Amino acid sequence: MINEHSLKKAVSLLILVVIVSPMVLVNYSLALYSVSGSLKEVLESINYRLSYQSGLVYVCVNPDTVDDCLTRGVSNLMISKAKIALTIRIINDTHAGIDLIVRGNRSYDTGQYVFITDEIVEVRASYIVDMRYNFAWAGSKSFGFFPFFIFPAIGYDNITSLKFIYMGEELITGTIQGKPLPGHYDAIINGTKYSVTTLGLTNKYLSIRFVYHIPVEILRCVVPINETAYLVIERGAYIDDRYVPLLASMSDYPGHVTYINYERLAQFVAGGVVLGVTAFAVYRWRRRR
Repeated sequence: MINEHSLKKAVSLLILVVIVSPMVLVNYSLALYSVSGSLKEVLESINYRLSYQSGLVYVCVNPDTVDDCLTRGVSNLMISKAKIALTIRIINDTHAGIDLIVRGNRSYDTGQYVFITDEIVEVRASYIVDMRYNFAWAGSKSFGFFPFFIFPAIGYDNITSLKFIYMGEELITGTIQGKPLPGHYDAIINGTKYSVTTLGLTNKYLSIRFVYHIPVEILRCVVPINETAYLVIERGAYIDDRYVPLLASMSDYPGHVTYINYERLAQFVAGGVVLGVTAFAVYRWRRRR
């Protein structure tokens, strides 16, 4: 038989569960890694050089609009098995120069598949980057965020407060309840498995995942190489394996983010309320008997 003391205990327990449940009903746990270095330390650790591998890039020349470069119809040169190498030169306290070389096999789009030749071709570009804002120019053409190296460190705590523009559109990061969503880049290097926690920025013309200064994956990119031509990364570009151990040691982003699943919480609370009302109704019914 349910007595008044038992009912009070049940109601008290229900209230406790409702108050504590936002702290318990989480989908992810918090995990931290090691601490990243300063810009100077990072540049020295990579010897002021970076390189990426890409399955396919192409050059788009004199498009009517930048959006035309999102289709291969205006492609003037296709490069398969491409290596994207950059050399970083510090000019002064505020600016850096970047030399970029893309090298690979000349290819042709047959309409049904990409035909890869043995001919090796090369594309070169030079950039000036304002290191304070990661704002870049290709010749006299400014385009905003420099996609191949990030000079101001982007951390987990400041990414949502920083604003970057790329090709006239703001870059955004995925969030849930205001918290940035981390990604994971997995690789096996010389038999050792690495899982690198990353953050992301994206818009129509660029999508990257990075660790502080270094992009790990350039998933999509349309970037000027001079005033009239653009380099288009269509099948992604991925950091060379030799940099992965460094990236794993740099990343101290949360491996997962804690948040409240309000839909599940509402269902849980509703179930608790129904249980409490039912218990009280049974108690009243038994007292009347």
